Amino acid sequence: MKVAQLHFMILSVIMTKLVMETKAIISNSEAKDFSLYPVKNLEASLSASSSQASVVAVRCTNCIVVVSMSPQDQSCNLTLANLFENKRVVGTETSSQQKEEAEEEENDGDYERNLVPILFRGPIGTKIRESRGVDVSKTSRIMHLLQETSGLTLFTTGFASDVQHLVRFAAAHISENEHIYGGSVIDAKGVMQDALVPRVASATMVGGSRPFGVQIMAISTNPSFQMVTLDPSGNVRYWYGAGTVIGKESHRIRKYLVEILKEEKISAQDLPKSWKTALGVCIRSLLKTAEESQNMRKTPKDEIFGELDALVIFDQELRKKKGYPCAVVDEKTMLQTFEKCYRLCSSR
Repeated sequence: MKVAQLHFMILSVIMTKLVMETKAIISNSEAKDFSLYPVKNLEASLSASSSQASVVAVRCTNCIVVVSMSPQDQSCNLTLANLFENKRVVGTETSSQQKEEAEEEENDGDYERNLVPILFRGPIGTKIRESRGVDVSKTSRIMHLLQETSGLTLFTTGFASDVQHLVRFAAAHISENEHIYGGSVIDAKGVMQDALVPRVASATMVGGSRPFGVQIMAISTNPSFQMVTLDPSGNVRYWYGAGTVIGKESHRIRKYLVEILKEEKISAQDLPKSWKTALGVCIRSLLKTAEESQNMRKTPKDEIFGELDALVIFDQELRKKKGYPCAVVDEKTMLQTFEKCYRLCSSR
C-alpha cells in the first residue's frame, strides 16, 4: 500500500512539473503562433501544392491515361508543365487537309500512330511538332517515369524545389533497391510506403521546418493497376475506382469527373477499352472546371490547349508487346480530342 502511495506521489510531482513548464512556454510565446499540434505551417504548404497544376487519371482495360493542366508562366516558383516554352496554335476552323488527316487517324486503331514512346526513366520528354514544321523539345516537371518494368510513374504539383527533392529521393530509393535485390519490381504502394510517406510525414514533425508543398500521384501497372496519392500532411490514399485527381481545383474536377464517368457509364467494373475515350473524359472534366472557376469563354482557346499534356501508361501485356512502358499523346490527337471536348462543353 505504501509503495503504491509513493508511486502516486512521484507521478503527481512529475505531472505538476510538466504543467508548469507548458504554462511557461505558452507565456513566452505569442498565443496566435503557439500550437501543441505537431504539424506547423501546413496551410501554406497545402495552398502551394494546389495553386497551379491539376492532374487527372482515368483507367482503361489495358492502360491508364493521365492528363495534366498547368499554366505556362515561367515566372513562378511552382511546378511548370514544361521546362521550355511550348506555343500551340489552335485554329477556329479546320482546313480540308487537317480534316483528312483527322479522319485517317480516327479510323486507324494503331497505337503507334498517335503516341510518342517513352523509353528512358526520368522526367517525361517528347517533341512537339509546331505548325511551322519545327520540332521543339519539351520536358515535363509534372510527369516522371521511375521504373520501366512496373510502369511506375510519379505526377507532382506544388513547389518546384520540393518536387525535385522528392522525385530524386524516390528515384534514389528505387535505384538502391534494384542494386541490392537485383532489379526487383517496385509498385506505387511500395514507393509510397517505403520512401515518400516517411519522408513527407517526417517533415511535418520537425521543429523549425515546414511541410513539403507538394501533392503526389503514383501510378503503376505491374503486377496490377495502382493509383496512390499523397498530400503535404503525409496522408496517403489508395484509389480503386475508375479515376482520381490531385492539384488545383481537385474537388471541382473530381465532381465533374464523377458526373462524366456516370454519363459515359464507366466504372471500375466497366472500364473503357479505348485510351482515347479516357483521354476525352479527362479533358472534359478539366474544361468544365475551367469554365466554372476561370470563365473559360474569356480565356483564349489556344492558351487552354497549351496547358494540357497527356500520358498513357500501359499494362504488363501491352508493355511487353510494345517494348516500352508508356507514351505521350501526340499533338494531332490532343488537338482533335480537345476540339471535340471544347465544342461539347461550349454547347451545354
